[in-house]
Amino acid sequence: MNEYYNLRVDSSGGVNIFQNDSDYQHFLSLMDKNLTKNDSVEAAAYCLNPNHFCLLLKQNADSGITDFMHRVIVGYNKYYFDKYHFEDKLSEGDYQVSVVEPDELLDASRCIHTSAGEWQDCEYSSIRAYLYDDKPLWLNKKYIADLSGSAVNYFEFLSA
Repeated sequence: MNEYYNLRVDSSGGVNIFQNDSDYQHFLSLMDKNLTKNDSVEAAAYCLNPNHFCLLLKQNADSGITDFMHRVIVGYNKYYFDKYHFEDKLSEGDYQVSVVEPDELLDASRCIHTSAGEWQDCEYSSIRAYLYDDKPLWLNKKYIADLSGSAVNYFEFLSA
């Protein structure tokens, strides 16, 4: 196992799946809930954008990512329906998954971290964990940090 995957999930019809801060916070709470009690998946990077999100995940057990994403998407869809009365904004959208080879980890993290407009200070991105050590407990930044060497090196890599 121990494979990395880059995931991008777009909303159905391009509508915003995150309307406000509480939506972003709820999604992150689902990530927290489903990563802290589950060692079959680790998160190495993420970025939440208004109409999509990107994740760099490491799978440590068979079906780990499939099970994890199912729980997160079903949980967020239920939350979104209860709050806005719209169904399946994530289930019906575009879902892209690609394997990331170990020598592509830095490039994959760059794609995720620079996907937001003001990426250096994006509040809903793991970039803050890498540059400012402002990280959620469920984020494992060891792999990317070891490859880049330091926060300064990583910032220069992202900025190039």
